[in-house]
Amino acid sequence: MPKRKINFRKIYRWLPAIIFMVLVIFLVRRFIATRGYECAAGIYITTGGQSFLEIKPGKFGALHVKDGVFYSSYWYLPNFSPKIAGEGPVSQNAAFRNGKLILTQSVSKKKVYGKEYYKDRLKLTLAPSKTVSGDWDILDACLVVLSGRNVKIISRDFWKELRRRRGFSNSLKYIKSAIIGNEAMYCYLEPSNAPVKSFLHRIDDERIPLLYHSLFRGDYTKDTLFISRDLSRDFPSDPYLDLLLADVESLSNHADRSLELYHEWIKRFGRNLDPLSELVRRIVWRNVSNAQWSKRNQKPGSGYNDIFADDKTLEQRSAMIRDLFQSDDFPYYPLAAPLVPAFENPDYAPLDIMSSIVEIQNYAKASRALSLFHLIQGRFGESLDILASSFTLGQSLLSNGDITSRIMGNAVRSITSSGFEVFILNACETPEDLRIIWNELEKLDNPPLRSSSRHLFEGEYPILFCLMNISGESAHNFKSIFIYTHVSNMKFQLARMAAAAKYHLINTGRFPASYEDFASFFHQGLPEDDFCKEKPLQFKQFSDDEIRIYSIGPDEKDDFAVFAYDPTNGAISPGDIYIRIPREREFPFPKEGVKAKNAYQLLEQFPNGLPSDPFADTNSRPFSIIESTETQPVVIFSFGPNMDEAEFTPYAAPPSKEKEGAFEPVPTPAPPLVASYRRSLQWVMRRSEEIPPPAGCWRLEPM
Repeated sequence: MPKRKINFRKIYRWLPAIIFMVLVIFLVRRFIATRGYECAAGIYITTGGQSFLEIKPGKFGALHVKDGVFYSSYWYLPNFSPKIAGEGPVSQNAAFRNGKLILTQSVSKKKVYGKEYYKDRLKLTLAPSKTVSGDWDILDACLVVLSGRNVKIISRDFWKELRRRRGFSNSLKYIKSAIIGNEAMYCYLEPSNAPVKSFLHRIDDERIPLLYHSLFRGDYTKDTLFISRDLSRDFPSDPYLDLLLADVESLSNHADRSLELYHEWIKRFGRNLDPLSELVRRIVWRNVSNAQWSKRNQKPGSGYNDIFADDKTLEQRSAMIRDLFQSDDFPYYPLAAPLVPAFENPDYAPLDIMSSIVEIQNYAKASRALSLFHLIQGRFGESLDILASSFTLGQSLLSNGDITSRIMGNAVRSITSSGFEVFILNACETPEDLRIIWNELEKLDNPPLRSSSRHLFEGEYPILFCLMNISGESAHNFKSIFIYTHVSNMKFQLARMAAAAKYHLINTGRFPASYEDFASFFHQGLPEDDFCKEKPLQFKQFSDDEIRIYSIGPDEKDDFAVFAYDPTNGAISPGDIYIRIPREREFPFPKEGVKAKNAYQLLEQFPNGLPSDPFADTNSRPFSIIESTETQPVVIFSFGPNMDEAEFTPYAAPPSKEKEGAFEPVPTPAPPLVASYRRSLQWVMRRSEEIPPPAGCWRLEPM
């Protein structure tokens, strides 16, 4: 078959039409791009007022980010703007496609923390706001974070090393470590947060870049304050500028003015806030709270140093915490600067990081142990006070933003909630007892600034990061904190629900059979299960003598309160979080206090044994007992914060039926030296010879 010849005449005839069509398409695209420039170019406040962005036109309708920056992930860039810094680590791009604005930002840092490198790439897809003219809402957001120890992604020895690592899996691991690095994290916009309204808020005023450059430098002088005031006056009723002014006033130590502006803002804009505005509001409220302490010429952290001084006993510490955190006339302390500094910013708070973590966790465990000793004495009011103080400390740590404090806040709340459980189920015998503890639980459930897992990272991580869902290799580090916050929430809410169930049991002689039976305390319905959306906590009656109330737990599977969740098996591990409510008290603490001459008399009053020791290495191990001798009374003690229970085994209590000569319980400084000089928490059933306590020891003070 003969080959067909190419007819160049026809091509030449259609060539002008082809060129014309290409030119038309090019001009149409440029026209569309120009329209994009017309609606997108301008000066914006972004992230609810935490930063700004200036977009300028280029040639043929192109867009360029002239100035400003997004605080994208956990790598902050303070005192820095990408254009002022010259060849800085940030590169940005803007484009208008199909009616949407596409913004990208890349951050690259080498030699972070020694030889490590850090990179992140943020891509935002925005559409014109349907509610505020000129603003842009985020429809979608994607952030990729890479970090590792390889400064050079592919070195000269890359291929040689790849050949040396024989085997497909070994080669893949090497490629992954060389190209991706040690950690990879991917973040996407939470569906419940999309769209993020007015993420770009247009304020076409040349004073905006001047103001934010000053704020980036930490400059809160009069010039910066005057610019913020002028902008708020020239753009009246702008929610972002008004809240920003309250923030700048607080950072300028104008406490009264910042508080007044904040409350005015709440009255005008505080109802039904979207997630972005709620996050910014909480950050500003913390700065306003800090300003109240500056007004008193005090640093918020100074009180913590006093509380955890070495010369303070547990009861003194509890009283100081109660006075600080539960003061009705000055409710700003729990909202101020954190007790424990962030790992990235160790100068932010006055206490050393690791010593603070150990000290606070030991304080929570010791408070729980001391509250139980008070129950043994019949000092029910003191027991409740020390539990309330410990839990309030946990609420404060969870409220103030940095991740280290929030981890400790969750631990303190979980430990203390277990103490509330023992108190409710064993120390409350009458409806009046339960009404007293319910009033205390209600105060603790409604602190001045209630925290939730949605706001875990404000104050330490950028707001956009808080609105996103995290996945990837390092995501578990963040997700576990969310989960443990939910777990500590559920433990406390279950304790509240246990109080309502016990109240119904005492009043009627029956366990609750429906949600209405909890209504005596929960007038507006039961608390929701954090792991089962929009459903309340559940309950199940196991027998005539026991009911269990429970959350389905992080695995989100209903095990009907048969299998208990154990966080030591991992954040997302099987089992439900539950509380057993027996008909009879497991630990029948007498109102008049325990009286006993020997271990037999003691255990006769506690047929199920003593409550668990918070410091014991063995899970659920009860308080230990040292039998009395001719010279030494019977001792109830806890393994203190520095004691390994494997180093010492308490004497077994020999059987005895001797019951005469009961003694009132009184505190005494130290147990016998054979026990351990490090054991710091104990209760002795009668006064013994005064022995000087070891230095730095937590102890019960004589009555």
